[in-house]
Amino acid sequence: MAKADPSDLLAEPLRWATQRALNDTAKVWAAAGQPLAAYLAALVAELVRPGQAWRQVISPMQMMAIRGGVDPGILGDAMVEAFDADNYFGGSPKSVAEAALNEMVGDRSRALKYNAADAKLIASGDALRTGWLPEQLRTPAYIGPGSKAAKGTRR
Repeated sequence: MAKADPSDLLAEPLRWATQRALNDTAKVWAAAGQPLAAYLAALVAELVRPGQAWRQVISPMQMMAIRGGVDPGILGDAMVEAFDADNYFGGSPKSVAEAALNEMVGDRSRALKYNAADAKLIASGDALRTGWLPEQLRTPAYIGPGSKAAKGTRR
């Protein structure tokens, strides 16, 4: 059986995170007394339907624009919450776990001494512990392992 492309494993968490971030943004706008902005954020959140290919409703360029309009901190928190590390590493080659461990703990060799299944399990646990995200899910506000802000520091 062919391994899934790791990017394909991120599609569903990305939709969930985007929808959650838009709903949170709607709440922020409502609390700020901006009902139109709150309504529009909630309306767009309804178009981002997890479990359904978002390309059926929103083009990739529109999705990028939507994410760009959401507070990066809110979107980043939603990304960390939606990321399924077990699914991501479970469907990825061992080299993905090795690279992630290098970013998370600075020790790729730690994964080399384990078989692929164990290396993926370790990477999954460390991702949950450290808040690590794959590059495709990182927002400009991301400060976890592998980010520019985290360079030189390890959790």
